[in-house]
Amino acid sequence: MLAVTRDITGRKLAEEAVRLAATAFETSEAIMITDAAGIVQRVNSGYTAITGYASDEIVGMPSEFLCLGANEGRISSPGLLDTLNATDGWKGEVTARRKNGEVYPAWLSIKAVRNDEKILTHYVATFVDISERKRAQQEIEQLAYFDSLTGLPNCRLFLERLNQAVGDNRVNGSRCALLFVDLDRFKHLNDARGHAVGDQLLRKVAERPSDGIGQGDMVARLGGDEFVILLDGLAEEFDSAFRHTMEVAENLWVMLQRPFVLSSGRHYVTASIGTAIYPFNTVSADDLLKAADMAMYQAKAEGRNAVRAYASTMQAAAERRLTLERDMHAALDRGEFRLYLQPQVDGEGRTVGAEALLRWQHPTEGLLLPDKFIGLAEETGLILPIGEWVFEQTCRESVRLSQAGYRLNLSVNVSPRRFQQSDFLERVRRILERTGANPHDLIFEITEGLLVSDIDDAIAKMSALERLGIRFSVDDFGTGYSSLAYLKRLPLSELKIAQTFVKDLPDDPSDVALVRTILSMAYHLNLETIAEGVETRTQLDFLKESGCTRFQGYYFSPPLPSAEFFEKLA
Repeated sequence: MLAVTRDITGRKLAEEAVRLAATAFETSEAIMITDAAGIVQRVNSGYTAITGYASDEIVGMPSEFLCLGANEGRISSPGLLDTLNATDGWKGEVTARRKNGEVYPAWLSIKAVRNDEKILTHYVATFVDISERKRAQQEIEQLAYFDSLTGLPNCRLFLERLNQAVGDNRVNGSRCALLFVDLDRFKHLNDARGHAVGDQLLRKVAERPSDGIGQGDMVARLGGDEFVILLDGLAEEFDSAFRHTMEVAENLWVMLQRPFVLSSGRHYVTASIGTAIYPFNTVSADDLLKAADMAMYQAKAEGRNAVRAYASTMQAAAERRLTLERDMHAALDRGEFRLYLQPQVDGEGRTVGAEALLRWQHPTEGLLLPDKFIGLAEETGLILPIGEWVFEQTCRESVRLSQAGYRLNLSVNVSPRRFQQSDFLERVRRILERTGANPHDLIFEITEGLLVSDIDDAIAKMSALERLGIRFSVDDFGTGYSSLAYLKRLPLSELKIAQTFVKDLPDDPSDVALVRTILSMAYHLNLETIAEGVETRTQLDFLKESGCTRFQGYYFSPPLPSAEFFEKLA
């Protein structure tokens, strides 16, 4: 009885092992067993599902992986058999073919099986179809390296390609070039037609540069409305490389001016294009990109819709600009700004007011006039705290004048950017309260350009400030917007005749006509007039005879530090 029990138990264990082996064999992963010659002995259902071959179609046939060249187009991986014979194992990605002829990528693992005497008896190959994994990987790479809107290479891929091109050119002595393209006033289209139409334009713009570049070149979108073009493999001779680069840039400039048909209708666009050629005085791809960027900004600064090539002077200007911006950030904290006052006189030469003017006592460059830094302050937003400081100092000087027994009007320039702040009125009120200045002694000088963007908002703010007692003067009248309609609507008290028109009086007939027209207009609108830039007795006499009543300029006094201004009054 005991012997019978042991016999049944052994048989049951063997059957269980066979069942478990069969279960493991039938998985979604393809399994194929061959003999030592690579002839298929057995495949599982996973193999059939992946390849399309039934078991009876493949058993007895040479394995597509182990008998290279014997399977009429079935594809494997070179070196597979050499590695397998040397190590009894191999794994890696291969390209295989299904029964229907479709090629697919597979991840294959092969193991050699040897008996107790180390003789090769079988191969066991397992593999899976990795098509979906490869597609997902490609999608990830697409997102990582290509712009989702235009399909162009993105900044990351472009920089990799640029670094490679610069490295190759450094070794072989050839040249490459960059075109930096920025669409002019693209924001206007977005604001007027919406981002969907703006995106349409960007997609269409992205198609055009590809028409004019070589096979080894690259067009990429850096972001927003900025595109770059890499021209690689240019001639070693600089003049030849330069001519080709500028020719491509000019052709692109022309192409972009052709109308774009969008869902909202035909739209025209212009572009500012900067170019730079490697090598110049640089050793890095980043320097080349910055050079092309600087050239593009030069095109912008000169009026947009142009092509400009990088010059070394741009680098010097950019470095100076960066240094100046850095120094300007600290100038307020270090107390480097100074307020100067330039007297304004009446027809008898008596001081009736003054214009507050800003100077910067730079620690290394000396006293800087506003034309050296105000433009940069506007661009960077530093004009906001600087403008606050100027107004507060003007208020304090007004209080000092009043306390010294002088009742003079002080004029102070107001930046459009500061005027357009939503809390501008409240900021003015706080400074008036903090300093105790009398608003009736203050005049805000505004430019005509300030009125263009939102005249209704300008009128509302000016009217509120007028109720406080502050008056308004239009600075450099006649050089900007100069619409007669706004003169009627705005709460103005004064027009300032621009120095540009005073300079050549009374010899220039055009200036004579303009000044007389402004004076006549001001008289009939009941506005005061001040002529700026008066430097000679001849100019003064002509202005007096023409009806101007107040004057400002070096003929009377240059701008003075406040202490000297007070001394002059005494």
